[in-house]
Amino acid sequence: MINLPPRNYCIIRNPIVLDENGVPVLNNHGEVKVKFGHLEVRVQEDLGIHQFKTYREPFPLYPYEQIEENVKKCTTLKDNEALKLKCLRPFNDERFGGVQRFPEDTWLMKGPSTYYPFVDESIVEKVNAVVITNEVVVVLEATRDTDDEEGKPRIAGERWLHTKLGAFIPSVDVTIVDYRSPKVITEKKCIQLRALKTAIDVYGKERKAGEEWLITLETSSTHIVSPQEEFVNDVYITALSSQDYCFVVNPINPDGTHRYGERELRKGECKFFLNPGEYLESGFIKIHTLEEND
Repeated sequence: MINLPPRNYCIIRNPIVLDENGVPVLNNHGEVKVKFGHLEVRVQEDLGIHQFKTYREPFPLYPYEQIEENVKKCTTLKDNEALKLKCLRPFNDERFGGVQRFPEDTWLMKGPSTYYPFVDESIVEKVNAVVITNEVVVVLEATRDTDDEEGKPRIAGERWLHTKLGAFIPSVDVTIVDYRSPKVITEKKCIQLRALKTAIDVYGKERKAGEEWLITLETSSTHIVSPQEEFVNDVYITALSSQDYCFVVNPINPDGTHRYGERELRKGECKFFLNPGEYLESGFIKIHTLEEND
């Protein structure tokens, strides 16, 4: 006799045929009918799923029945865990409201829950949640056309940032390709970025492919480099004393365009960041102090 404790299961090969009352069905020769080549999951609890057969009392193996998988405990998933499952043959998945599964389909079963195996599926891997904090976010890439966690359509190969705080488990159509931390911006240091392709940045401004710009404290105190951007370097502030002046070559206009070939005089005391394309001609220059006899 095989005894099934609570939250345990076993898998039987060549199971017998039962009627609606759980009584073995006999053929014309008085033998119990057998579903040769089939597999059947047996459990103690009535889960309301027709793929599982309920056996509250110990049961024997009828002729031709074999134990495919001995009595095992069911897999318990925590709220930050999930199982990646793969369909082996078509079946109706009653756990998800009757979703029709087809071979090679993959999906996630998230916790907290108890997993009872289906004979029509296999476990690919166990997935643990990634914790998103103010210090670490993830870059996601769609492996095929899908919708992200916010319902936004994503095409295969597209990358984006996931910054929502808390535990996060990516769907089967999404992979984590990178982890990124925010760049800290201060009064004395900003960052220079370059657009990898034309896109709208997080501040709502369109950036053309190849365009370079600065993110200063006036814009944000921290910045996470998006997949459409590239970090170039840190830019430190240029400070002139009252005894210094300089010439800035290729000065930039307020609208972001350069005046190439021009020179702009800047006198101290002042401080500024050199924009991409700008540079100092001859560095800092000391002013000439003239007295009465000079």
